[in-house]
Amino acid sequence: MGELEKRVSIGGIVKYSGRGIATSIIAERISMFRPDSKLTPLSEITNLL
Repeated sequence: MGELEKRVSIGGIVKYSGRGIATSIIAERISMFRPDSKLTPLSEITNLL
């Protein structure tokens, strides 16, 4: 999977115009999620409840 095809979480500041349209985005932090192949299987998680 290429770098541009990974799932990420981005936090930062979005500035809006008076009409509510995003005019500027400043990313302050970017975190990559683990690929699905590295996640704990759902069957193992549901057994914990």
